[in-house]
Amino acid sequence: MKTHTKAADWRYEEEYRFTYLIGEENPTVEDRKFYFPDGVIEEIILGLNIAEPDKREIIDTALKKQVPIFQVKKKYRAFILEKERI
Repeated sequence: MKTHTKAADWRYEEEYRFTYLIGEENPTVEDRKFYFPDGVIEEIILGLNIAEPDKREIIDTALKKQVPIFQVKKKYRAFILEKERI
């Protein structure tokens, strides 16, 4: 398990990246899951192009865990991304 920060240009986002390396050659869905202890995640931000089934699963889990969740959206007539609370 490793955590990473993004490029220095994105430092203002104060975001960490989580990478979970799987040792199996053909991992099952269960092998690919990682369970975080309650209270570790402060918020979840869904990407602009997230697949709908993944989005629904993440929203359902976030609601159960009472973790704030946001969706990234394009700002109208601007080259800016905004996050909107779901």
